[in-house]
Amino acid sequence: MDLQIMNKATAYVASEKPESYIMKLARHFAHKIDVQYTEQAAVMTFSIGVCEMIIEKGVLRIACASPSLDELKELMDVIKSHFDRFASKEGVTIVWP
Repeated sequence: MDLQIMNKATAYVASEKPESYIMKLARHFAHKIDVQYTEQAAVMTFSIGVCEMIIEKGVLRIACASPSLDELKELMDVIKSHFDRFASKEGVTIVWP
């Protein structure tokens, strides 16, 4: 996918353990899609777009890109629902702009 012509959205999540969310989401989705990850970053390639997660100064940056706005909204919903489930004990959620 050419990220230059994509619709994009980025969220920032403050957490005491951002690396654990990268690992949990990457491992979860790796059973279904192509995922490249380390403890500091992940790139998840879905059929509807790409999601990148990177730790920057202790904050988790989650950036999604899709060819259409409808696919972007769907990708954002997928990432948010899974992240919120994994992060429920810490009480953090993704808030998309």
